[in-house]
Amino acid sequence: MADTDKRSKLKSAYTLESRDESLALYHRWADRYEVDMTEGLGYCYPAQVASRYAEMADVDDGPVVDVGCGTGLVGEALSVMGNWPVDGLDISETMLAMAARKNCYRHLYAVDLSEPLSNSKEPWGGLVSAGTYTHGHLGPETIPPLLEHLRVGALCCIGINAEHYAEKGFAEMFRYQQARQIITEPELVQVPIYQDVEHEHTNDNAWVVRFRVLAVG
Repeated sequence: MADTDKRSKLKSAYTLESRDESLALYHRWADRYEVDMTEGLGYCYPAQVASRYAEMADVDDGPVVDVGCGTGLVGEALSVMGNWPVDGLDISETMLAMAARKNCYRHLYAVDLSEPLSNSKEPWGGLVSAGTYTHGHLGPETIPPLLEHLRVGALCCIGINAEHYAEKGFAEMFRYQQARQIITEPELVQVPIYQDVEHEHTNDNAWVVRFRVLAVG
């Protein structure tokens, strides 16, 4: 695929505004997504988030839910860093089909995060996410409902595009959850989203917001 096509799809991903736009883009892109992103654009974000989870997690911090798992890059990275069972959530069944081929997920669920989550059968002991909270229609209001499906003590590592974090009020949401004693004080670690390949978003960064759950509900 030509560089211009890869970058066009990346631009589309950064400007998604609806469920239908997300489904359409990832249906078209699923079979080429990893090659385009990792090899073509230097996408290193999933490995960064997985690493931040693994460096703090212990053997009991599972099962882990990978929010917006896509083709499974975070789950794949986690599988070589520890032995936590991992479940994946994503809006695109086409992307989930690609993730299933990796055999690193226990369960995979098609989920629209703008709606209440009903697929979980047990509380998760950890949560990771990379690439879901970029520019687009998903904001901080979708995170508290996810926390309700975690057990007390669960470790969370949520990657949020740095510009999106500043623009959409994520800091205020986390402060509110901390004030309610739902979560510990969040630790923010800045990580690169891309590396080694020059393009419009080469210098983009994300905050990995890391905390533990203190109470549910």
